[in-house]
Amino acid sequence: MGHPVLRMPVAPVANLTAPGIRQLVEDMLETMAGKQGVGLAASQVFMPKRIVVFFVPRGEEKIPLTVLINPFVEPPWP
Repeated sequence: MGHPVLRMPVAPVANLTAPGIRQLVEDMLETMAGKQGVGLAASQVFMPKRIVVFFVPRGEEKIPLTVLINPFVEPPWP
């Protein structure tokens, strides 16, 4: 179901300063705002890269607009 890129492993961003990365992030932010969303992964706009943008606009734990490039989640247990 859905676009094949949604089932692919995503690649890390090799060059954080590459012009295409800045443009991709800007496009993602525009897409997210246009759909009144609160989060978007690069793979959702058909780019298999480790990039996510999000914010939490309400509640006690408001989170400002955040861009994560090459995020890594480390388990809290040994």
